[in-house]
Amino acid sequence: MLPRLRVSFAFLVIIFIVSQGLGNLLQAEPNEAVRNLIPRSSTQVFLFLTLTFTAGFCEEVIYRGYLLRQFAAQAIQPVRVEKDGQSWILFSFESKRGA
Repeated sequence: MLPRLRVSFAFLVIIFIVSQGLGNLLQAEPNEAVRNLIPRSSTQVFLFLTLTFTAGFCEEVIYRGYLLRQFAAQAIQPVRVEKDGQSWILFSFESKRGA
């Protein structure tokens, strides 16, 4: 676990240094539209971080299969539905009792 953490941290530092170097080299400045998206107050930062962590956590729980395994144990089957280019996952309940 510790070697993986070290490699991950080293990679993060390298990416940060490279991105800062490229930003300085290209003299990149965000335009007005991007500036309006950046949180400014502490409340906005808190809400932004809460949203990002919640989205990441829920995505991992749903798509890594934890909920799908739990639903399978309860005989609730996921059904993927696409409409107008959007994917939705719906759950249909099937009784465990014999037909």
